[in-house]
Amino acid sequence: MSAFAGFVTFDRPLTGQETWPEAMAGRLQPPRPTKTLCRTETAWMAQTLSAETGENGDLVLAYDGELTNRPDLCRELGLPGDTPDREVIFAAYYRWGQTCAQQLRGAFAFAVYDPRSRRLLLARDGMGVKPLFYARRGNSLIFASTLPALLAHPQVPPEVDRQGLYELLLLGPGRTPSLGVFRGVYSLEPGQQAAFDREGLALGFHWSLQDAPWEGSFQQCAERVRALVEDSVQRQLDLPGEVCGFLSGGLDSSIICTLAAARLGALNTRSVDYRDNGAFFQPGGFQPEADGAYVALMRPTLPGEHKTVVLDTPELAEALAEAADARGWQQCWAMR
Repeated sequence: MSAFAGFVTFDRPLTGQETWPEAMAGRLQPPRPTKTLCRTETAWMAQTLSAETGENGDLVLAYDGELTNRPDLCRELGLPGDTPDREVIFAAYYRWGQTCAQQLRGAFAFAVYDPRSRRLLLARDGMGVKPLFYARRGNSLIFASTLPALLAHPQVPPEVDRQGLYELLLLGPGRTPSLGVFRGVYSLEPGQQAAFDREGLALGFHWSLQDAPWEGSFQQCAERVRALVEDSVQRQLDLPGEVCGFLSGGLDSSIICTLAAARLGALNTRSVDYRDNGAFFQPGGFQPEADGAYVALMRPTLPGEHKTVVLDTPELAEALAEAADARGWQQCWAMR
């Protein structure tokens, strides 16, 4: 995981004597060495870990994520198959400009700044896996992939209004997709992008879930759905790292685990249960039966190791902070 932050202004030019860039960079989570990507009179950007600028230094990119369609993009853009994600996004921007995010699949958040046109593009993946927050102050835009970094800017004090209290007390660790909890702080929604230049801030969606009547036969529909699910599972399996399946016994997890196990030969799986769930479970419309019986039905069909993790209330409470971090709230409850 990487993290980034930045600032673009059309108000007073930056002098280079400001101290808030170091403060913002120091609040990027998780804490890692930070590289300044850009520091001019109109823009500043920084990112943890390594980051690169475009060819000839004409673009600046801050990026966090993993593309699942990188091989497809490499073929489309005429790049070697092992081209890193960052270089793929640069090439996509050169080819498609402000619409480049429409071509990307995976979990990502990025910022591309063009010093020549002084235009900034922010984008977030369609499922909203990677967070990206922003705050507009006059003719300036402050942005960061983590809230603590954004709140380190002097124009974004950590103030919570009534809406923010609703978010904290009623939705936390979740939140309204477009809001950043603190006053005047917003979040790009899943599949949303923002363009910022002298004309102002323009928000739009590069991807959104669409529904429409199916015009083919039932068999064609089934084949299409199967192809899409198989393709999605395979793209996840192609990513680096160890693979483990979350098995709840429901249709979605059972299908995904079955496809993954067939491709890998064996798949380790995990299920979650809660202490005394059997004694206190109450069936309802959302979950008419407990998961355990259906997990037991699936296990013999899936080669590999299976474990059931049993959680108690204290463990759930301890995991609350980590769950909030995963939604971009990193350590905000500890800020003063």
